[in-house]
Amino acid sequence: MQSLPFKPVFDVGRTVCGARGKYKLTGRLGNGWSLASLFKAQEPSDGNEANVKRVVIKTRPADRRAPLEAEYREHLRAGISSCQFIRPLLDIIPDVNDSPTGTKDYSDAAHKAHQVPAGLVFQWMEHNLYNFDPRIYRQDYVLAEAIVTGVLQALVPFEENKRVHSDIKPDNILINCHDPCTYEVKLSDLGESNDDGFSKTLIGSLLTRAPEVWEGKGYFHSSDLWALGVTLFEQFSHSAFSFSVIRDDVLVDTIMLAKLMCLFPKWHPSPIKWMDVYGQSLGQVFADARRIKDSIPILPLDQQLRQMDIKEEWKRFLQLLLALDRNKRYSASEVLQSPAYQAILKNKP
Repeated sequence: MQSLPFKPVFDVGRTVCGARGKYKLTGRLGNGWSLASLFKAQEPSDGNEANVKRVVIKTRPADRRAPLEAEYREHLRAGISSCQFIRPLLDIIPDVNDSPTGTKDYSDAAHKAHQVPAGLVFQWMEHNLYNFDPRIYRQDYVLAEAIVTGVLQALVPFEENKRVHSDIKPDNILINCHDPCTYEVKLSDLGESNDDGFSKTLIGSLLTRAPEVWEGKGYFHSSDLWALGVTLFEQFSHSAFSFSVIRDDVLVDTIMLAKLMCLFPKWHPSPIKWMDVYGQSLGQVFADARRIKDSIPILPLDQQLRQMDIKEEWKRFLQLLLALDRNKRYSASEVLQSPAYQAILKNKP
């Protein structure tokens, strides 16, 4: 087992007290090298395994809780807690230093406004999209439609709040399989959410980063729609946007940018050249990407789409989400009303 870069806030086997109940930590969940610790936990039961309620608890070290605080506050925004397509925040684990006597009312709105919890308690979900074998997913249009509907519906309150999720990727698309071909899909991990148009730094997953974000123009609601499009394309194809090309002479960012240039040869970017990317200027990253792009063996996206063995309505839908010009991309609420989305619903198995 790999060592952790920090000491976990909690230990497996411990019972922690939330504002609404107690939770026994039964195991750790893999989370790479993230500073967030994820625990599988359960509420005390009557001994009947069928009655056990499982949850996920997310924590961070006390001096590095800004993302945890951001995620908590995002869940307090209008429309987020009531959206059935966003994994619900069920409870919080109060910081013992915030309530030494345990007498504060953690459901009190005034207290919610300033506290930073030690942990967040979320609904347990069995899978994420990253764990699904793409070879199976490509054959399962019911799952594909459930993912599209779930993520689009989850993005509607962000659209209404003029906020962005900014971390749409397979790891954050959670799935329960209640019965064969019956899926429950929810969007998770709201800790990277930000204001629509945020442009101080390049944000978003490298895999799903939109052209306007690469250029330093900002991360917009339409950038979340692009990220959904890339996620779907990768599950259908698993070749275009992923990290199959590795070089030692340039940043991974440069490789991903070069691949995007190959996928969209008609793209004529105008980056904010002075913006910093890991000590390099964004202008230099673009220059390096142009230098290496001809060495990357990848076909333009429109040509790949024509060759893909998927239904035509899905090809049209992917083109809708992956419009190069962000101003030509529909919003989440517009996509849900679009003929392209309605065609997917109509032709669902």
